[in-house]
Amino acid sequence: MNYQPYINWNRQEMFIHLKRTAVNKVMPLEVIEMLKKACFDKRWHPIEDYDGCSWVQDPTHPTVACFIHDYLYNTGQGGKYADKVWKWLFEIESGSKFKSKLFYRFIRIGWLGYYKWVHLANRNVNKYDKELIKIIK
Repeated sequence: MNYQPYINWNRQEMFIHLKRTAVNKVMPLEVIEMLKKACFDKRWHPIEDYDGCSWVQDPTHPTVACFIHDYLYNTGQGGKYADKVWKWLFEIESGSKFKSKLFYRFIRIGWLGYYKWVHLANRNVNKYDKELIKIIK
C-alpha cells in the first residue's frame, strides 16, 4: 500500500488548497488551469495516487510542483518537459534556485535510470495535454 497522506480529502478540497498556494506564490494563470485539470482528471485519482514529494520534503503539503509532476507521470506525460515544469514551479515555491537545480538533477537521473523504462514497458506514454503545452511555451 502506498503512503496516502490526503486520504481524508476530496478532489475539491485538494484543488482549493493547491489554488490558494498558487495564488499566494503568484504563479501564472496557466498553472491554476493545470491544477484544475489535474485535480478533476479521471485518468488518475489524486487522493490515492499523490503521496507528496518523494525525496524533496514538501515545504507545504501538498505542493503545486510535486502535485503537477505526479499528475503528469501518472497520466503518461512524464519526461523532460514534466521535469522542467517541476523545476520551474519548485523554484517559485521554495524560493531557491540552487535547490531546484540540485533536485532537478536527481529527478532527471531517476527518469533516465528507471521511470523511463517502466513507462515504456507499460505503454504509459501519452501526448501532452493542452494545459501542459501552455506552461511549456
